[in-house]
Amino acid sequence: MLTVLLSLTMTAVQGVTAKQKEKVFSGVIIYFSDECVELKKGKTELTVYRDTQTIVENKTGDEGQSALSLCQKARAYYIIEGGRPRLVKLQILSPGYCGS
Repeated sequence: MLTVLLSLTMTAVQGVTAKQKEKVFSGVIIYFSDECVELKKGKTELTVYRDTQTIVENKTGDEGQSALSLCQKARAYYIIEGGRPRLVKLQILSPGYCGS
């Protein structure tokens, strides 16, 4: 009886802790492709990997790849999945300031 109760408790705890906490990084877009977006803030660089569930928010209404350009200020919301950061949502905070 005690073994069954402990087993059920452990299963319930594992189910609760299985959801990963979303992390946030704000910086400037220094590289992007269909697969990833690279952001930099100071000396810190972060590459986050996109997938079909990634949401890109931009004030101009553009979505997806067309919303991205170099030197935009952006905020990336991501989780670690499969050993690498998966981009959940990318908010474009301001337009790019690099020369074309």
